[in-house]
Amino acid sequence: MKGITHLLIGAGTGFASATALNAEGAVTVTMTCTAAVAALVPDLDTGGILSNRITFSHKAIRNITIFIGLLLILYSMWNLFGQDRYIGLAIGAGIMVLSRVINKKFMLLITGIAVLLTGLYTGHTWVVMSGCYIGIASFLAHRSYTHSLIGLIYFYILMTFFEQETALFGTQLAGTAGYASHLLADSRIFPVNKKGVKLLLPIIKKDF
Repeated sequence: MKGITHLLIGAGTGFASATALNAEGAVTVTMTCTAAVAALVPDLDTGGILSNRITFSHKAIRNITIFIGLLLILYSMWNLFGQDRYIGLAIGAGIMVLSRVINKKFMLLITGIAVLLTGLYTGHTWVVMSGCYIGIASFLAHRSYTHSLIGLIYFYILMTFFEQETALFGTQLAGTAGYASHLLADSRIFPVNKKGVKLLLPIIKKDF
C-alpha cells in the first residue's frame, strides 16, 4: 500500500480516536497529525515517505563524497610529491570507493545515530527510543519487525514517554492507533495485499 494511503488512513484513525475522547479542537488536530505521522513509521525499513523526509538525499551525499575524493586525487597529483602523493592518491581513491556504501539505508542509520545522540543530550527518552528505532530499521528487511507486534509494542512505549514528556494529551492513543492502522492496512485481510505482515515475529514467520 502506498505511503499517501497510509497517511490518510492514519489521519482518519487519529480523528476517530479524538472523537472517542470527546477532544477539543486543538487536541483533535494534534491527535490527527500524530496518528498520520505514526502511520508512516513502520515503512522506515524501506524508502517510504517518512524516510525520505528525515534523511538527506543519499544520491547528493554520494556525489559530494565522490567529488571530494576526486579533488583529493587531483590535488595529490599536482601538489604532492614522493610518498605523500601516493598516500593522497590512496585516500582519494578510498573515499571514492567508500561512497558506494552511501545509500538510503546508510543515510537512515546516520539519521538514527544523530537522533539518538540528540536524545541523550537533551535527556528525552522518547527521542532516544526514536533514534534506536530509526537505526535498527535501517538494518531490517521490509515488512519484518517494524510490521510486527514487537514493533507496535515498542512504539506504544515510545508514545507513552512522548505524551509524558511533551504533555500533549491523547498522543499516546493516537500514535499507537496510527501505527496499528498501518499494520492492519498491510495485512492479508485486504485482497489487494498478496503479501501480509509477520505480526508474530520472531516466534512465527507466517504472513497475516
